[in-house]
Amino acid sequence: MPTRERPAPDAGAAMSSEPAIRWEALAGETYACIDGVDGMAPFLMTVVSNGDAWLFPGSNGGLTAGRRSPDEAVFPYRTADQLLRQPQAAGVACIVRVGSRVWEPWRPTHPVVGRRRRLFKHEYGTSVVFEEDDLSSGLRVRWRLCPSEAYGLVRECSLENRGRGAIDVEWLDGWHLALPPGVTEQTYARYSYLAAAYMRHELVADAGLAIYTLNAAISDRP
Repeated sequence: MPTRERPAPDAGAAMSSEPAIRWEALAGETYACIDGVDGMAPFLMTVVSNGDAWLFPGSNGGLTAGRRSPDEAVFPYRTADQLLRQPQAAGVACIVRVGSRVWEPWRPTHPVVGRRRRLFKHEYGTSVVFEEDDLSSGLRVRWRLCPSEAYGLVRECSLENRGRGAIDVEWLDGWHLALPPGVTEQTYARYSYLAAAYMRHELVADAGLAIYTLNAAISDRP
């Protein structure tokens, strides 16, 4: 792995513990890793793309993404302060039941007791990886996000048992508040609850496809 100069953590941003910053290899590629990122104040990141897909994730798990302009957002286009203040409002939804206990990786809870969070960003800025360990069970959830010219927003996710024995788990994973075509930036900003009332989400079970549409053109008139 090549040697690089790396900046020291911002001591003024620390909230619970001093994070450690280093370079690591994931799947044969080099990433900058912040171990204990929940000990820093949340910050917004940019992810570069080779096409018209765009992605702006927050270090605490929130995101906005889409194609071309904010009017074609796949997840609501929000200002940085809104995205970082309410990271659970839209984006990734991940719930793991471990026995009788429910674990929701990257939920905005502080302090994070019994968890270890690490944030990775590719050395070329093309993807980000969110990782959380549940220390009591030995389970690790990791997901990678990147824009794609062919597919828009791509997410790869894994659940790994790093303990010594078998564990009984149930895992629910997917997206929360994906927007259908026709919900523009202005429409969502002014009529988010009305837009939600017009949305229709369907699952084509045999094909493993989700379809997001509007029942009709959005209107606040009877």
